[in-house]
Amino acid sequence: MKQHVPVITLFTEERNNNICYPVSTLLEPSVIATVIIGFVGSFGLYWKQQKDRRRKLRKALRSEIESCDTKPYTKAITSDEADFDGWLIPETSPFTSDIYTNNTSNIGLLSDEEIEDIVDFYSEAHMAEKEIKRAHGDRETALANNPFILINRIFQLNNQRNELLKKLDKKLGDEKIDLTSII
Repeated sequence: MKQHVPVITLFTEERNNNICYPVSTLLEPSVIATVIIGFVGSFGLYWKQQKDRRRKLRKALRSEIESCDTKPYTKAITSDEADFDGWLIPETSPFTSDIYTNNTSNIGLLSDEEIEDIVDFYSEAHMAEKEIKRAHGDRETALANNPFILINRIFQLNNQRNELLKKLDKKLGDEKIDLTSII
C-alpha cells in the first residue's frame, strides 16, 4: 500500500474533484492577461467616475457662483441717488451656498488651488451677507463705523467672483481635452 504524501511544491488541489493542477497553469499568459485587464479596467472605471464627479461638482459650483449677482448692489452703491442715510441696496442677499454646503465632503475632488479660491469666495460672500444685513438692520451703527466697508467688500467679491468663474471655465474646458493626453 502506497502512502499518500502531500506535495506542496508545484501543485495545487481542486477540492471538489481532488484533481491536482500544476501551479504553472495558474501563471499562464492568458490568466495573467485577464488579471491585468481586470485591474486596469477597474482602475479606469474608478478614474472615469471620479472625473465625472469632479466635473459635475465644478459645473454645479460654477452655476451657484454665477447666480451670486452683485450688480444690483454695485449699481445701488455707485448710483448718484445713493446716500448713506437712505440705502438703495436691496435687502435680500444675492448669495446662495446650498450647493457648496451640501458638497463640502466632495470638495476634495478639486485641485488645491480651486478649493482655496472657492472657500475664499464663499467666506467673503458670507461676510458681505453679514454686512448687508447689518446695514439694513442698524444703518446708523453700521454706517457710522465705516460706510465703505460694505462698498469695498461688494466690489472685492464681484472681482473675486469673476476671476473664479474664469478659472472654473478654464478647468471645465481643459477636462474636454484631458482624455486625449492619456492615450
